[in-house]
Amino acid sequence: MKIFIIGYSGIGKSPLTNKLLKKISNVQIISASGWVRSVFPSNTHVDVLTAYSKHKLRSDPNSCVDYINRHYSFDNQISIIEGIRNPYDFNRLFDYTKDMVIILSRNGLHPKTSFEECGVSAIVSYIDFLLSQNFLSFDRILKVHFNSPNKYSTDATTGDKKIYYNSSELNTMIFHDLEDAIEPLENIISDIAHRVTE
Repeated sequence: MKIFIIGYSGIGKSPLTNKLLKKISNVQIISASGWVRSVFPSNTHVDVLTAYSKHKLRSDPNSCVDYINRHYSFDNQISIIEGIRNPYDFNRLFDYTKDMVIILSRNGLHPKTSFEECGVSAIVSYIDFLLSQNFLSFDRILKVHFNSPNKYSTDATTGDKKIYYNSSELNTMIFHDLEDAIEPLENIISDIAHRVTE
């Protein structure tokens, strides 16, 4: 089973997946940008990475998917794939009968490139289509929203870090910041992992 974590750069996808990796056994973390990042130094600006990936994808649309399939096995474990921005890659890797999607959003966070903005928007639209046609069940989608515009800030007025459930939208969890989301998401993913391995 694959769990896709979708969201803009800077939202906390990598910190979230790394924290989950430490807490849940039999999970592998896959960075969707690994095929690009393997070519450049770690401090390379996102604009350079995006330009390179667009150049490569024009000549070989399977660059990302082929890299992931060459370097990872999906047998008998949970795979968390973070950072997919290309709808083509998502469509090739996502099995809506088995896999799960966690969509992250944050107040005040904007996409860094049009590639990211258009790509994430198209993926979310595709997920909405799958839900509307009952191809994807609601227990395989989770929307997580952070109220804090800064992932490391706290609410100075109340100190309140409770989980808020937005009853107007199914499967939406609202947190103050990233740290508040770790334990609930760990519990959800652990429960899914338990059901998958039974």
